[in-house]
Amino acid sequence: MIELKRLKLINWHNFENTTFDCARLTYMIGVNAVGKTTILDAIRYCLTTNRNFNALGNKKSGRTLQGSVHAKQRGENAYRRPGHTVAYIGAEFWDSVKHTSFVIAVRVESEGPMQELHPGDQTWYISEDGITLEKLPFLDPRTGAPSAKEDFKPAEGRLSYTRSPSEARDRICRALGIGRAASPLGKKFNEVFQMGTSMDEIPNFREFLYQYILPQPELDLEALQGDRVELENLHAVLAEAQTRAAALEQIVAYGREAAAKETDALVNRGAALLARAEADAGEDASWQSHLDAGHRQLADLNAKYEAAKNAEAEARRAYLAAHGAAGDSGAGRALDALTEELARKKSALDAAARRAAGVAAFTATDTGFTAKTAYDADELVFFSVPYDDGFSATVNGEPAAIEKVDDGLMAVYVPAGENEIEFTYHTPGLKVSACVSAAAIAVYGVYLLGIMRKRKSQLGSKR
Repeated sequence: MIELKRLKLINWHNFENTTFDCARLTYMIGVNAVGKTTILDAIRYCLTTNRNFNALGNKKSGRTLQGSVHAKQRGENAYRRPGHTVAYIGAEFWDSVKHTSFVIAVRVESEGPMQELHPGDQTWYISEDGITLEKLPFLDPRTGAPSAKEDFKPAEGRLSYTRSPSEARDRICRALGIGRAASPLGKKFNEVFQMGTSMDEIPNFREFLYQYILPQPELDLEALQGDRVELENLHAVLAEAQTRAAALEQIVAYGREAAAKETDALVNRGAALLARAEADAGEDASWQSHLDAGHRQLADLNAKYEAAKNAEAEARRAYLAAHGAAGDSGAGRALDALTEELARKKSALDAAARRAAGVAAFTATDTGFTAKTAYDADELVFFSVPYDDGFSATVNGEPAAIEKVDDGLMAVYVPAGENEIEFTYHTPGLKVSACVSAAAIAVYGVYLLGIMRKRKSQLGSKR
């Protein structure tokens, strides 16, 4: 069972901000002009969208929606809220089957009591389960005024809305468990609810009893047709959902298979990395042993070097001591002269050695020079020609590397036996310069040819 628990009125006739407890309420008693009819009008308008307010009241006071929003008084054109006004009606229900509450509300915004309402000035709201009146911001907490449209929503949960009265009636009937508004039960609810809250007379009670109270044997074909179409739509939605579910199951299966394969790949990769790490560890051990041996050899060489260095220092000290002693006796100058003579002889011997390692024949050519040698062993052949990057050399027709010796001269290695050496000089950058020049000449020729053709065409056109 769905039961109306509470009713909240904001700027509805003389009620500015009032909440009524409607639990188990079956009737209201009070003197005239205390708001009984106003409350019934609010409930009927909120739940049925019907603006034909209390019939008996209409005959005397001409009740209207704008009059309720702007608080029309008994005097003609007398209103408590004559300017722009926003009104709210909120009805909180309790569903005893679901054990939860929900709210149906309506918002009305009017610029003035004499102006017609636009379609967007009325908005009906239906909350999801679990929403109460306290969870809806009917008033702006900063200003205390009724909330704007965009601010009227719960902090948690959803709130559907519509500005169409017919769609609102259909949604409200569904929320109350009645079904579609166009169904027989939905039509009875809207008609009987209006009649019951308007306190209008029932002209034919027997007809009213058979039409609204007793079950009707005839069928509403239009409603049945609508239900059938809706059922077919539901079947189509269900089929599509089943198709998507099957596709999702297939995707999940593929995902599981991919995950299994990825796991296997990761395991194999881990095994490979482990094996490689073990191999690297063995190789590292081997290299470490070689490194340790090298360190030991280096230590031995350093020790020998230190010993040789110390011996050299000792010999130098002895030499200096002997040289000083000889200088004191006049023999030091003779020793110095002898040392210089030895140096000159050594230079002469080096020059003689280079000449001995010279070539048997030397011939200058237009691009360089050639030479012939005949040695019993491999030799470095020396040429008194300055080293230049433009030279290239061949030994017996094979390219040979040119060595830079004696601070800028050239030499090449030759094998034992008779050999023929050829040095060739090419100016660096000559080929590139020639290609660039040829390209420039070609471009210039094309340019001249174009000018000649253009002039020829111009002369032909003038003729």
